[in-house]
Amino acid sequence: MYATLATTACPAVCQAAPATAQSDWDTYVTRPTGGKPVSTVVDLSLAERAPMREKGYAILIRTGLLSADVDGMATRQESESLHLLEDLLERSLAESSQAVYAGRFARRGVREFVFYLSDTTSYRKKVASAFTASPGHAWNARAVADTGWSHYFDLLYPPPVELERIRNRRLVDLLIDKGDDLKRPRRVDRFFRFKSKSSR
Repeated sequence: MYATLATTACPAVCQAAPATAQSDWDTYVTRPTGGKPVSTVVDLSLAERAPMREKGYAILIRTGLLSADVDGMATRQESESLHLLEDLLERSLAESSQAVYAGRFARRGVREFVFYLSDTTSYRKKVASAFTASPGHAWNARAVADTGWSHYFDLLYPPPVELERIRNRRLVDLLIDKGDDLKRPRRVDRFFRFKSKSSR
């Protein structure tokens, strides 16, 4: 079988958080049947270390968008202020509580950030301090016990199909960086494994 490779451009709603030496940020968009799209940005590297016993609380910070588009996502202009807010939240919570930023998702005009930490004593004060730089955005935050990191694995981490898409996209990007001509047909060998003769 011969095939050509194709790339899928990431829409404006999937702008990933800045990467660090230890992080592995990526983004994906899902669209529930008949619903508005959900844009998720997640640090994939945390799956190798989670759940972290010493950080058993999830901090969920939610803010409404001021100028959502028809899909319920932030406009390009508002995205800039939201990225600044995101940086301030991460810096403030990391410095004061050694919080781990797991990711965020957006849907229906709302953006929610997810952090994990061990001490919830003063997190609201730190969140409020970050939002002073974005006075137009109302917010609410709550801390929930989450020793199993269910908010990370159930809300942020991509399902198998989306994870495969991310890996495929990264492979295509690597081929492009190496100068590969994606329009050139290439042989594709497929292999199927069956557990039994009856299933085969």
